[in-house]
Amino acid sequence: MDKMDFELDRLETQDGHEDYWFKVNSNSLKELEKELWEQSMVQVTSVVYSKDEDVVGVRRDFPWNWDVVLIENEELNIILKELAR
Repeated sequence: MDKMDFELDRLETQDGHEDYWFKVNSNSLKELEKELWEQSMVQVTSVVYSKDEDVVGVRRDFPWNWDVVLIENEELNIILKELAR
């Protein structure tokens, strides 16, 4: 994972929650897609860091819907936590 592969897209706040959404590209994108690829999946589009819960999620797009899966990746967590400051 490379910190330069992540760009802050938006901050969502609601009821005390802070979710930082990042666009991801380059080698970090390829690494996440390789790790999380499932049948019919189209692509990974972004990652989210929930500051108050200290968790990381990855948005995956499918032909007719999308989901966000929580992952335990310490390296990614450290990068996103630093970028969310």
